[in-house]
Amino acid sequence: MVPALRAGLEADGDFFSEEAVVRREELFGETASKIPATLVRNWFFWLPVQFVQFSFIPVDLQVTYCAAFGVIWNAILSWSTSSAAAVTAEDKSA
Repeated sequence: MVPALRAGLEADGDFFSEEAVVRREELFGETASKIPATLVRNWFFWLPVQFVQFSFIPVDLQVTYCAAFGVIWNAILSWSTSSAAAVTAEDKSA
């Protein structure tokens, strides 16, 4: 939702201009195409983490454990986003 709103602001604040509508459609399409892969990645990461957390980690350490893996998950998302952006930039320059 935020990229769609930002797309309107990038077009001189005219949310309904033709340029903003095209940009918004591109962003929604790009986001929709990434959802399945990200969802599968999410399941493969968080299901084992949560299994270990609730099976083996003491209750007083569960928040710290989950927060640490949250940082790792954010790094994975950042890496996947940056590598996708690099591939897109290479495709546009070729």
